[in-house]
Amino acid sequence: MEVDRIDFYPMLPTMLKHISTAHFVGFDLELSGIPVRKQHASEGRQNLQQRYAEVKRAAETFHILQIGLTCVEQDAKNGKYLLRSFNFNLSPIVGDGLGVEREFTYSTGAVEFLLSVGYSMDSPFKEGVPYLSREETEVVRQKAMEKWDRASIPDIKIRPDDHQALNFMKRVRSEIDQWLKLSRVC
Repeated sequence: MEVDRIDFYPMLPTMLKHISTAHFVGFDLELSGIPVRKQHASEGRQNLQQRYAEVKRAAETFHILQIGLTCVEQDAKNGKYLLRSFNFNLSPIVGDGLGVEREFTYSTGAVEFLLSVGYSMDSPFKEGVPYLSREETEVVRQKAMEKWDRASIPDIKIRPDDHQALNFMKRVRSEIDQWLKLSRVC
């Protein structure tokens, strides 16, 4: 099932339920590039740890365009398997106002392959699910804390001869003090 940015959050509980009840989950990534590995004849086939390290390096270098999950459940009665697949694109665009800017890279070989299998290269931008990495989340959190920190807001400076502003400030402070006293009573 193709899941876009609109469907993702409503579908998330269903996806998590199928993941939690699956006998195993297949995981597939479409990346904007692949690392070029120089394999020597003496090395033979990659083991799982080597393959993981290679994919991790690629995910750190290139953008993950699409994630595919296949939840596999075995029907014990008739010995058949039930497969539930979910594909969703990840958007490299974070959005305005968060203060996070991303750079991403494409390799021509990966683009050629993706186009040859009918992948729409604009899908991550148009339909992709927005996300933040752990590092980006921390940057956004820090910026929000700085914005909300009252100590960083400068005090209003009222000239001593501005009687109208001084009287207004006294009246507002008095009303706030009265309101605070009333809220403690209730």
